[in-house]
Amino acid sequence: MATPLTPELEALLLSSLGAVQQTRLLAVASFALLLWDHVVSLDREIEYFWSGKWSMTRILYFANRYFPILILSLGFVCLFTPNLSFEL
Repeated sequence: MATPLTPELEALLLSSLGAVQQTRLLAVASFALLLWDHVVSLDREIEYFWSGKWSMTRILYFANRYFPILILSLGFVCLFTPNLSFEL
């Protein structure tokens, strides 16, 4: 038998759901901004970084530049998949 929601618990739940929705929207906006930056600066990146020989600095630059896209993409799976559980 389910316990009825008290007004305080209902208000807390609605507040939490609003925060989750704001988090989702902020994640999409930040990802769009990151992709926009990549597209806008791609021509200069090709000119200055892709044409030279590889060094540790170049490897760190590319890791720092493209790793966040991968991480945010994987984060979207968790953020937008309904009914995720903590069990494996």
